Amino acid sequence: MASATNLRLKGTRFHFRRKIPYNLRTRFGRSEIVRSLQTGARNEAAARSRQLWLQMEKVFSDVLQKPDLTREQIDGLVARAASDLDWAREIRLAESGTHFDHHGAAPVDADAIILEEDARACREEISRNDMTNIRSMVRRYCSETGLEFDPDSIEERMVGRAFLRLVAENSEKAASRVRDEILLPYPGDGEAANHRPLQAFEMKRATSPAIQLSAASQQLSNDKPENAFAFEVRDEQEVPSAAAVFNPTFSSAWHAVIGDLSSTKQWDKGRIAHAESSRRLWIGINGDTPLLEMTRQSAIAFRATLSRLPDRYSRDARWRNLKLSDIVDAANATEASDGIKIKRMSTKTVNRHISELKQMWLRFESLELAARNQSNPFDRLHISVKKSRVEIREERDQFTIDELQTLFGSAIWTGSFSDTRRTKPGKLIIRDWKFWIPLIGAYSGMRREEICSLEVGDFEQVEGIWIVNLRKAKKRLKTTGSARYVPIHRNLLAIGIVADLVANRNHDELLFPELKPSAITERRGEPFGKWFTPLRKSLGIYREEVVFHSFRHTVSTALHNAAAHEPFIEEIIGHESEERKSEIKRYTKTTIVKELKATLDHLDYGLDHSLILKP
Repeated sequence: MASATNLRLKGTRFHFRRKIPYNLRTRFGRSEIVRSLQTGARNEAAARSRQLWLQMEKVFSDVLQKPDLTREQIDGLVARAASDLDWAREIRLAESGTHFDHHGAAPVDADAIILEEDARACREEISRNDMTNIRSMVRRYCSETGLEFDPDSIEERMVGRAFLRLVAENSEKAASRVRDEILLPYPGDGEAANHRPLQAFEMKRATSPAIQLSAASQQLSNDKPENAFAFEVRDEQEVPSAAAVFNPTFSSAWHAVIGDLSSTKQWDKGRIAHAESSRRLWIGINGDTPLLEMTRQSAIAFRATLSRLPDRYSRDARWRNLKLSDIVDAANATEASDGIKIKRMSTKTVNRHISELKQMWLRFESLELAARNQSNPFDRLHISVKKSRVEIREERDQFTIDELQTLFGSAIWTGSFSDTRRTKPGKLIIRDWKFWIPLIGAYSGMRREEICSLEVGDFEQVEGIWIVNLRKAKKRLKTTGSARYVPIHRNLLAIGIVADLVANRNHDELLFPELKPSAITERRGEPFGKWFTPLRKSLGIYREEVVFHSFRHTVSTALHNAAAHEPFIEEIIGHESEERKSEIKRYTKTTIVKELKATLDHLDYGLDHSLILKP
């Protein structure tokens, strides 16, 4: 039965942890099960842990009773699928001489381009263990041979990985043959066909152009062998003419662009995830409309709906089960009945989504996915908000001196009870990432991600002055203005930042290796963010509008109040401006570092760090 050894406290939440029996680890693909119990109360966590322990017992028992999938079974399934796939391709080539239908001008190696993209998409799905697009193919072939697997079981994933390899290898071989033979020139085009740019071509696909082969496995449920892959053999009268209008849906065009940006390494996972919210909003409000139906009127209506959406529509339980198109009405009804005004999406956020969609439309045009005579529906929809520098400065949310005193006067910095009970007062000061990151933020104004992704080699001395050199940092910076020198504040030096984090460490080592990047955004600061918010709540200093980024506003305001030179403040914070560029050009590295150090050392919150300095 579950015991205290199955419970682990991580931050403010208990987690269930149980080792998987050795004879089942290969089938589960892991050695232990870890699940959040969604509570910080030990008694409640213990009760939930016992329930989860019993559930896992049943799972282990069920798995033990099922026969293992053999290598011979997988090889047999793959051989059968390969035969069907080759036969389907041969029928297609015998009919038209090409693997796909192309409408509009396209190069003679268009088939090779498509096939190579298909193979790349399959390889990516293998790396992610993503069986979504191959699942129907797996189930069809397994059911025909009497094999039955639970959804997302290790057996299903093993067969799925084998099928994805088959599709990738088959596509690569087919692409190679196309390039070797260049099957059919375009009638009447002569030699010019080899020199024309790739135009938009139309294929009947199961999903987006970037993953049409792996997704087209859904076609395998059809009985005809010619329907066994990423094309559909149609009667001659059904085939659109070359003049047919190319009109992809918004989501298929979006995924095609994302596939191009990802394959060319222009966007990473974090940037893709950032844009994804704009795609979900458009589809949630307007549906997955064809591009030709995306008019300026629909874009204006979309902007109006965004402006009326509750600011926290995705997090508030009141709107959780509602469609986006219904949330506005529900929020209006709630305001009318409760008499409490609901905060709506800010103009800044609305502009961000409009800008994202506007830029995505330009990429639709560059890949010739949008019609040439169709204007960008999001052009000139940006909401202009003119504010003076004083107004901008006054609206910034920052930490108050009282909040800073409460934060840095808490147990993390004055003494904790133990490693697992950091917020309970005691005599133990643990100088790890939880200790250092808030201090660095408060005394430097650096962004959370800049701090969390620092390397030891980013710290260097210039004429005896310690700085963080973000001009040579290898990490991804937010803007071009983020590349800068950040001197280390005298308080951080007194507390011992160099001895704790820099001395006797390799230059290419991460400053905080404990922080693992998020699987989606690849940002190392997310684990810190999930810890820092509950900490502020437990200290009674939580405000929704104040986040870690507020340290930047706090530093900037404090330096302005100390009458520091504006260009130097902007250089320390990393704000781009013509005044900053002009002023900084006048200095050498040594002289500017001295000026920046003198400027930052004006920063004084009047905090007592004497307890931190005690051994």
